Amino acid sequence: MVTGRCLCGTVQWRAKGPFAPLSHCHCSRCRKAHAAPFATFTSCARDAFEWVAGEEAITRYASSENFVHPFCSRCGSTVPQVTSSGDRVRLPAGSMDQPTGLDAGRHIFAASKADWYRIRDMIPQYEEFPA
Repeated sequence: MVTGRCLCGTVQWRAKGPFAPLSHCHCSRCRKAHAAPFATFTSCARDAFEWVAGEEAITRYASSENFVHPFCSRCGSTVPQVTSSGDRVRLPAGSMDQPTGLDAGRHIFAASKADWYRIRDMIPQYEEFPA
């Protein structure tokens, strides 16, 4: 079981594994939303996830036709999101409270990475989202 929260602590959640390997997303939307060279996510089954507090404080922004970015309306932190299929929840790894033991599994949208950032590790890179 892992717990997580936004920066101000208003939105809190917990989830249990198994968790997907971490994905470092380099798409321009994630870079802008996180103000970082990439955003890191894992996921779990929908039935292994629950909101502990603050679900009503979540605001959603449609950053594209296919993606809605959820965030805490008080502090702006990215928060978990139920996938469009409804069977999984994307968890922002940076909001997890304790060590997870998860390994980085891949870089996605590497073709869109910031020109000032070089990927130096040996995990797989995908130009877009892998099939």
